[in-house]
Amino acid sequence: MSGYAGSELVDKPDVRIWTQKQRLRFPRASPAVPYCLPLHLHDSDLPSVILADEEGNQIKLSLDSLYEAVGNQLVWLQCRSGVEVSFFGAPQIGGATNLEVHEAEDVLPLAEFFKDTAEDVLMRWELHAEKDSAARRMSLQALHEGLALPGQALHLDPAVGFISLISRPSTVLMDIGSRIHLRAHFFDHGQEHPYLGHWLGLKSRLGSGSLGLAFGIEGSYSCLNGDVASCASGRHYGWLRVSDRSRGWHLLELIIEEGELSAIIDGEPLLTTKAEGFCETEEVWLVSRSGGPGIWAGVELFHTPPGNRRWETGAQSVQPGELSPWDCLTEEGRWQLDDAGVMRSIDFRIGTLAKVTAVKQRLLDSFSRVSSKYPYKSGMDQMLGKEYRVVKIADDGMVGLPSPDGSDDGVWWFPPYAYAIRVVTEEPPKAETPEPGPVAPAPVDEEVHVPEAPQMDEEEEQPEGGTAAPVDFDGFTLDCWNIPGEEDIKRIERCVSTFVNALAAANVALPENIARVQLCAAHPGCHVYKFGTRRVHMATRAGEGGRLLLVVRVGGGYMDFIEFARRNGSLEQLRLQKTSEPGKREVARFTSVLSKGRRKTIPSKT
Repeated sequence: MSGYAGSELVDKPDVRIWTQKQRLRFPRASPAVPYCLPLHLHDSDLPSVILADEEGNQIKLSLDSLYEAVGNQLVWLQCRSGVEVSFFGAPQIGGATNLEVHEAEDVLPLAEFFKDTAEDVLMRWELHAEKDSAARRMSLQALHEGLALPGQALHLDPAVGFISLISRPSTVLMDIGSRIHLRAHFFDHGQEHPYLGHWLGLKSRLGSGSLGLAFGIEGSYSCLNGDVASCASGRHYGWLRVSDRSRGWHLLELIIEEGELSAIIDGEPLLTTKAEGFCETEEVWLVSRSGGPGIWAGVELFHTPPGNRRWETGAQSVQPGELSPWDCLTEEGRWQLDDAGVMRSIDFRIGTLAKVTAVKQRLLDSFSRVSSKYPYKSGMDQMLGKEYRVVKIADDGMVGLPSPDGSDDGVWWFPPYAYAIRVVTEEPPKAETPEPGPVAPAPVDEEVHVPEAPQMDEEEEQPEGGTAAPVDFDGFTLDCWNIPGEEDIKRIERCVSTFVNALAAANVALPENIARVQLCAAHPGCHVYKFGTRRVHMATRAGEGGRLLLVVRVGGGYMDFIEFARRNGSLEQLRLQKTSEPGKREVARFTSVLSKGRRKTIPSKT
């Protein structure tokens, strides 16, 4: 990468300029949730791609290890927060971009290809074994029988007792708007054994499950829903047979999304059922109990928003310039990489706030690239690292900043290069929020809060006769108006009641116990509410024309209550029903249906 290390010049500055970018938003992604997100790119677009987050920092990406299609590739983007990505294609000024591809280990929450030694593996995985000597029964060997993957194969030999390896993802996964996909390769030696046992396991906040050769079940692969089978004696598990055994490498996959667990072997879906076994943390298990060595390779975990039956369905047909499955908005301007590889705006205009680099050598180098009629002035030393308003723009693009001493008619000229001077993005001032009064804290399952809606003026209340058009939400209308002088508790309860009744009238599944618990101790205007088995923090916000909006905070971002209810209402309804009669054993049957592009879980009629 071009740039500087500290204050030393290590390479020539990057003078390429982009005049267009695509602002990308991923469907159904929640703000402030860390994801790894897929992007299908045509082969002709791959060499000239730069992807950046909202701060301009380049986003790490890796190629999918298994994806095969004609003319396109599947790349994975590491998006630690936010759902918007800036896509920069070929630069309009300067040479081509060299795509920087990272290893999957640097992008995914978990990617293990066993590239080093067994001792290194144990630095990343937690070992549970029957015997202290189990670590000596682990080995790494070359991949065989045509498996085209990087790295090696892990051999777990349970001859002296069971061996379990547990890995925890590098990022915390969220249960809001999430899809968790675990895949691993397993080599089946094909030999019959009365006590065979090797399986892959996943524990998460969305549910748990195991897939592999279950102990005591001969001749087939089996799936366990709701748990990861341990090797403790005396425990019994409800494994379900899903597929016959065959010798060779097999791809085992577990996917949990929208309240369902799916088991897939070699690309064939074998079981889909209601997810169970919700845990507070995420864990990936490799277990070998008995029956010869368990041989594993290429373990990967993906955390994405729920699928939309597009990107997650296999090989895609992608045209040049297409950025599937993202929503795109084209923006014009001028951007350039600075010395640290950060994409900066250099779209200078009169009145724009600009920041001068703090490193003198960078500024000197930028002057060496422009006409000699624009000299570096010694007085510019005092401008290093400071911000100024642009006062003039020359025809050749040079940027005029106010001279500190008023010389040269009050204007000093600076080269329009990102490593010397850049546009500062200005955010609108935030309204001050008063400190909350002392309120006893209450235990909550997750922090979900927003600021209180500001008090509205009299002229912002509902017009006489209610003539303003109501808000429309996908086929049903909703009116909830601000009432000046209304108490905070009455406002939130009225708003929640209005929204819940409107959603129920639109046949949106909701838990039956939605009710206010208490005022939030940490944030003014925020209220703790029951929502199924969870407690969430909700508040009202001011909308247009005097309307009230009901919002929920998820992670560090905000979500409209309607969208929150659609994503979580059905699942929380089922969870609440499950816990409503403890000790009573029931068999509940549900059907998954697709309605208006959304998956809904409903009780079966039989």
